[in-house]
Amino acid sequence: MHNINNVCVCVLGLLGFLRFILKKQNCKPHAIFLLWQASVRMEKGLSASAAGNLQGSVDMEFWMQARLAVFAVVTEYFAISEEAVNQAMHNPRAVDTLFNLLWESSTRDFALHHILLIMKATPTCKKDRDAKMDLCLKYLGLLPRAQVECQAGDISLVLDLLAGLRDILYTDVMYYQELFPDGECFLHIVSLLHADTVEPYSQVSLDVVNTLTHMLQGNELLKGAFRLKVGVGYKRLQSLLIARHKGHPTQGLLDALLDMLVDGGFQIPSNMLIQNEDVVLLFFGMLQHCDEEEKLNGLDTFHRLLEESTANQAACVRAGLLSVLLDWFALEQTELLLMKMAQLIQMIGGHSISGKDMRRIFALLRSMKDGSRPHHGTLLLQSLQGMLKEQGPAVFFELSGHDSGIAVRMRSRRPSNRGYSFCCWARVENFPLLSSRGAEEGRMSLYSFSSESGKGCTLLLCNDQLVVESVSNKHHTVSLPVRLHLKHWYFICITHSGRNSLKVFLDGELVAIEKLRYPKMNDNLSHFTVGTSSPLLAAAKESDSGETLSSKWSSAFCGQLGPLYLFEDAMSPDQVMAVYSLGPNYMYAFLPSEVGCVPENVSTQSVIDSKDGLALKMIFGFNAQVIINPQHGLSDELFLSFFPSLGCSSHWNNSRQLCFLLWVCTGKCRAVTV
Repeated sequence: MHNINNVCVCVLGLLGFLRFILKKQNCKPHAIFLLWQASVRMEKGLSASAAGNLQGSVDMEFWMQARLAVFAVVTEYFAISEEAVNQAMHNPRAVDTLFNLLWESSTRDFALHHILLIMKATPTCKKDRDAKMDLCLKYLGLLPRAQVECQAGDISLVLDLLAGLRDILYTDVMYYQELFPDGECFLHIVSLLHADTVEPYSQVSLDVVNTLTHMLQGNELLKGAFRLKVGVGYKRLQSLLIARHKGHPTQGLLDALLDMLVDGGFQIPSNMLIQNEDVVLLFFGMLQHCDEEEKLNGLDTFHRLLEESTANQAACVRAGLLSVLLDWFALEQTELLLMKMAQLIQMIGGHSISGKDMRRIFALLRSMKDGSRPHHGTLLLQSLQGMLKEQGPAVFFELSGHDSGIAVRMRSRRPSNRGYSFCCWARVENFPLLSSRGAEEGRMSLYSFSSESGKGCTLLLCNDQLVVESVSNKHHTVSLPVRLHLKHWYFICITHSGRNSLKVFLDGELVAIEKLRYPKMNDNLSHFTVGTSSPLLAAAKESDSGETLSSKWSSAFCGQLGPLYLFEDAMSPDQVMAVYSLGPNYMYAFLPSEVGCVPENVSTQSVIDSKDGLALKMIFGFNAQVIINPQHGLSDELFLSFFPSLGCSSHWNNSRQLCFLLWVCTGKCRAVTV
């Protein structure tokens, strides 16, 4: 049997020689690799010699000194270059040694740090990628064994491994999101919730949810894959979390689920947009098992979410939250909770409600068997009444303000030299603070069009003004003092006459007028966008550099857009008022044949006329249901191509092929029917 002191002396002597070689500038990669192997063998030799041979504090101190010296050389080896880290990744003995050190609390930090360094290495070839995959699978394979350790009362290894997963995700989220599911990472992580331990069980639950949040963020395909494994609304995850918390989820867990709901970092009011719809049902499934105070806080939080954005309302509709609320409403007895649930029912139902949910509400309104009325009937009736008061179009475009908007992808006829008119129903969610492409603060594009020769117009929305740019032979800009309140539907109409008169109408009323040179065009429109981030035409003309068209951009429109139209010729005030009077749900082509489409008691003589109406002046019009071509009326085919990062697309079609206008919507288009 070796004398431990003699072994330690030999190791320390060799380490001094190795450190001398490492510091030589002309040290070859192969020599470095041999030094790494030597260090690994020294660590294994020290561990083997120490087993059962440590006698007294002197031996222990000498052995620890030698071991720390080995660790120092390993650290220096990793610091040499990325190539050294790649070499370590291809050495199974070295990797096994580091993984074995994880089970000792005194060496765990050292081992985990260097394992993560290897896992973060950038693969340069297929051999590297295969080795990295094997390493990740080995890492994930630790979780079941760590679960056994957790059952013995020590959760530190589980928490360290989960923290390591989150750490490497930060280095290259997209790469690891593709890599980990191949190793059944979801099942390994979720299985940690099965352990029956005596430790503070909430900490493992929080770390599991936090790790899942990091893995799923921003990846719709991965969210769908996880849904297939744990069920719609993450039902399996919900049952495990409830069992883990003995049927009483904590506020900390609810906060972690809110982070998961928005893909990380939930905060009021800066980050409240729902990104993971399955978490809506998961959150409410957990909330129903909480104490009354936590239930009230949770309902208040979702009230803020629904108030904040119609996109959140749409997400809750798609998730099926209304049905969950109605089921909970039927069982709840606490008046304050019933009131808060009734508010959520009204907000979601006002956005969209199915026939099934309507029947459920009517069933809750039925009298009891003894003839008495349900105690919650008044609240439900008030909710139904509130749903009917929802303003705005029944269907609209939902534009996030991030790479969103509508772009016409074909040439169309230009406005006449008599002028043009643009009108739409619009609702602003928020004004941007700063465009990602360097636009001036708060400027958001509503529309922009130009001809092949570069002449055109752009309308920008600001917090307290509208800015209109006109480019012909020269560029001209005017600002009009028009304030649009957030989260309020407006009918906006801009008319620009060939006599250089620019007028702005809100809800049919003239609110601003200004002189602005009209851009007379002799060629067709080649560019037309609504709500997209667009180059500022005037800024492009001002710059002398070769990058003028991209030097200044407006921010994309953040909000909702109902039906919108572009007409040649400047509409008269009577025509503007008539179009406004048709209401936000008029989505037709101003043809005399549209019997039954016009609301009663609305005068349409100035807009729906076979000779002088707007149908012949329409360049185009479109909404969330259909594209309108002025020559052929309603088009029965609609193409929607969505921005790739949203992970979704849509193509509505029927038997007739009459698509005369191809356009692209890079935001979220949705048709919501009340």
